Amino acid sequence: MSNEIKIETLRVGIWKLGEKIEKLKKECELMSYQLTTLESIEEENSNNSGVEATIDSQRCRILKN
Repeated sequence: MSNEIKIETLRVGIWKLGEKIEKLKKECELMSYQLTTLESIEEENSNNSGVEATIDSQRCRILKN
């Protein structure tokens, strides 16, 4: 195989790998966005899950008087 053919083969290989890298970057960005969104939702749910409304009986007596 001549050097010109090897050079062209390497250039094509590099070009194809560059395309794959760009595709993987986009997939990574999408997955990162999804992860951030889900973590935010989970954090919000965990913060809200422990909240309970209670009525203080002492306060009710004061309001009635």
